[in-house]
Amino acid sequence: MKKGKAKETKTIDVDKQEKKSVRIRRVKTGFLFSGILIPLVCVVAIPLSLNKNYSLKRTKYFTDDRTLYSIDKNTIKENNKTYKVITLTSKSLNVSDIMSESARYMNIPQKSFNNSVTYSNKINIRTNTNLLKNTKINETKVTKITNSNQTIFKLDLIQLWNEINSKSNNKISEFDFLSNIESINNAMTYSYIKNNKLFYFDNKQGYSGYIIQKFFENFDVEIRKENLKNKNVNVLEAFISSTIELNESLTEIKKITFDTKITLKYEI
Repeated sequence: MKKGKAKETKTIDVDKQEKKSVRIRRVKTGFLFSGILIPLVCVVAIPLSLNKNYSLKRTKYFTDDRTLYSIDKNTIKENNKTYKVITLTSKSLNVSDIMSESARYMNIPQKSFNNSVTYSNKINIRTNTNLLKNTKINETKVTKITNSNQTIFKLDLIQLWNEINSKSNNKISEFDFLSNIESINNAMTYSYIKNNKLFYFDNKQGYSGYIIQKFFENFDVEIRKENLKNKNVNVLEAFISSTIELNESLTEIKKITFDTKITLKYEI
């Protein structure tokens, strides 16, 4: 098992990347948050980047350089056949500094609001950019926060692959789908109610969020090294998840992490 060293935070400009990435669905009512327009409904769902300045262009992402990578390779035998199992894992260190240092607030009349993280995950595809056309992957979602240590999301890439194939006439294998992913861009806002005011932590000003890119670069290197393009590869597991840790009163962000894992199996 090989582990990478933790590195300083780096940023990436994605002007060029945005041109070939899958577009986020936009709803043209409400506030503007990190380039996403979200309606304000009876139960307030705080959109991304409430502190966005209309003249401020958010084109930078925090990269996944502060991440520990590992690759496990094992050989197993099943039914008189020999298989190789490869597991690629990345676990980020605490990246809570991708969020604003202090909370902003606005007065709101609603009292039924729940503490929550509003987030989006945008998948950038290398070649077939129409792959995600009919899926809901890029839509903004909300996770209710009820305790100080909680999972924000777990994106099952195998489940997403099933959704893609169910709506497409041109079927694609799980492995081809994963090897076609260039990066995943995440944006999020954490918000809570206190004294009838809505407080929120947004991605830092000028940043669109966090980009998972190094993992897929390493994945691509491993594919080439093992010559997997010419093999019948079975995907056993593939997901990306994120967790948040808060103080007891749920008013301060102590920790944010991102984990990514892909396990492949093929006959040798």
